[in-house]
Amino acid sequence: MSTGAEVLAAVRELHGPGITQAQIAAKAGCSQSQVSLAVRLLVHAPELAGAVSAGTIGLARAAAIVWQRRNPRPRLSLQGGGESWPPVYLTVSETAGKLSLHRTAVLRLIHAGKLRSVRLGRTYRIPEAEVSRRLAGQPCDSGVLDVAECARILRCSAGTIYGLLHHGHLAGERSGALGHYRIPVTEFRRFLGDVTG
Repeated sequence: MSTGAEVLAAVRELHGPGITQAQIAAKAGCSQSQVSLAVRLLVHAPELAGAVSAGTIGLARAAAIVWQRRNPRPRLSLQGGGESWPPVYLTVSETAGKLSLHRTAVLRLIHAGKLRSVRLGRTYRIPEAEVSRRLAGQPCDSGVLDVAECARILRCSAGTIYGLLHHGHLAGERSGALGHYRIPVTEFRRFLGDVTG
């Protein structure tokens, strides 16, 4: 039997007003601090009795759960923004899991400028708010468009947009070696004003 299960059995057997934690520890064959922790956990979170009975590791996990419940992470709203503080950043693999994409697809989105990220050495970190925005289907608020988005707005092919970029009618910056372009929204609006005006 594990330590947690022995403590639970001793607590159930020796319950009453005159029983001390030292007596329970002697009956269970464990330390008084383990008994004290188990009793506190059972008083504050009786639903964690299964974790407490799982032994020393289960006892530690149950204590961590109760501590997190009592000390939630502060989620202060930034002034003027909907993001929380401190911001939470996800790895590429975590982002891929949340977006139900392959890891390389997330990297393609990052390299194309469609997913905001921070580069840390050879890895990337993606803000959790950016992943939530993408899951909600909200448009990117980065102020740039890619070739596919411009083509969709103008209802033309991507080749037409590449031609406009090549001949200087539309200004954009190249991002990555694969021929991806990032066109600022202000530049695209200027182009639309020149064409329609």
